[in-house]
Amino acid sequence: MFKNYYLFKKQIEQIRPQIIGSQVISVFTINKNELIFDLLKKGSPFQLKICLTAHKPYILIDSSRKHKNSHLKFFKNLYGQTVSAITIAVYNKFISMGFDSNNLCACFYGIKPNIVLFSENEDPVESFKSSDSIIKKPNEIPIPLSQELIKNALSTSPNMKLGEFIFAICPAFNRRMIKEICFRMNLDGDEKIKHITDAVMIYTTISEFIAEMDSGECFIYRKNGMVKFLTLYKSAVLKKADFEREMFPEINKGWAIFTYEIERSTTFNQLYNKVSHSVNKRKKTLETALEKISFAENIAARKQTADLKGNLILTNKHKIPRGSSTIEVVNIFSDKQEKIKIKLNPKKNSVENATHYFEKYKNIAEKRKIIKLKKDTYTTELAEITTMYKKLESTNIKELRKIKETLVDMNILQESTSRKATTDSLKYSFRRLILDSMWDIYIGKNNINNDSLTFSFANKWDIWLHAQGVPGSHLIIKVPGKNVNVPFLIIEQAAQIAAANSKAKHSSTVPVIYTQARYVSRIRKAQPGTVNVKNEKVIFVKPLTLNL
Repeated sequence: MFKNYYLFKKQIEQIRPQIIGSQVISVFTINKNELIFDLLKKGSPFQLKICLTAHKPYILIDSSRKHKNSHLKFFKNLYGQTVSAITIAVYNKFISMGFDSNNLCACFYGIKPNIVLFSENEDPVESFKSSDSIIKKPNEIPIPLSQELIKNALSTSPNMKLGEFIFAICPAFNRRMIKEICFRMNLDGDEKIKHITDAVMIYTTISEFIAEMDSGECFIYRKNGMVKFLTLYKSAVLKKADFEREMFPEINKGWAIFTYEIERSTTFNQLYNKVSHSVNKRKKTLETALEKISFAENIAARKQTADLKGNLILTNKHKIPRGSSTIEVVNIFSDKQEKIKIKLNPKKNSVENATHYFEKYKNIAEKRKIIKLKKDTYTTELAEITTMYKKLESTNIKELRKIKETLVDMNILQESTSRKATTDSLKYSFRRLILDSMWDIYIGKNNINNDSLTFSFANKWDIWLHAQGVPGSHLIIKVPGKNVNVPFLIIEQAAQIAAANSKAKHSSTVPVIYTQARYVSRIRKAQPGTVNVKNEKVIFVKPLTLNL
């Protein structure tokens, strides 16, 4: 309804007394498709706003306000001129404004709606939108509604549907209005008019409907708190569908609230779709990763299968042609004597292929440790993402923005504008792992990130680790309180990760120092991440490469 001619017509009627006689101070735009007129009448400033957006066009009176954003000025010929008239074309959303020496036309429909300034000779002077969409004033003369018109139409077009018939005699009605008329007459819009003989009922219903729209009141309809429709009539159709209705005695006020809520609703929906898509995508990624890990957890059985294949290759090594990519052999170690297919590297001989299978799960204890660490890390993040996912079911715009900010911090969503990091958001700038399902480990990514991890994020009771004597990442074990002791096995595993994130990652054994974060300090004038450490201890570990 907010796109309908009748709403524009009633709005023009109500704002005309305030507009006429006002002086143009300036004309500018801040938002795309919206043109703002700064007007002055009897010493009181106010604004006229015209918006050409296809899904929510409007013309509104608003209080005068200063805008901090830079704006583009238009129609400087109008500055200082007085508004002498404002009219709307019949059955069209086409508004004309007269000034001392210019005319302005605003067209709210078509592929390229526009606002154009004309001279007294009706030559185009300037346009708000592109000049290739210069508009022309419609010259249609509508046929007045009457009982005679309805009777003639009923007799000449018997096979026309009722909805189409109402549109033919009332071309400014939209589908919702036609549906309302049919509902009030207790008739189906798809019913052919040859079955309808009561021309008086049709005329009376439509006439009363138009009179109701001319009363000056308007109504906003909401469902589940979300604004949906703006009408000039009390809708029986929407009432039946359990919509909530709010009445406004002035169209300008109702329309202003409606456009504001529509804008908020549009913003909310766009943000909701963006956030929910990102959350759902990350949720599925983590679920897939955990499924793969669940498969990898059965590592003992997989090692047994790999050893069996290695033994079968050696048993049949003289029967395997060189350059083979697969073989099929009888499992001589099984009572069933079933055949087994084995993949081979054609560039390797039989012994080398067998060795590959024997060594595939050689470090089974280390692989189990890596699998558990990955599982704990993914499970923790999945729980956090699932919590976000559930919040989306009943969120508001404020909570939605918080979730979006968290997703940006987690690098799940991209955002062009930067914002100041907080303690909560800072943790997402580091790599994070979970040890033993409860210990959060944070790893620096570079020297600046190391500095931030150690001196901006870490608490003084956290355990700080670094590979001794070589460049590498700072690593923090988060400790919830002063009197909480971190198990040595956790420190040892964290040290393995610190070793794997250093220049010594390919060494068989790496010394790693660790201490509380309060004993780590910056070195003056040194590069970021360069530190001085006190009260440290040393542990020798084998690097644990995770390939996350």
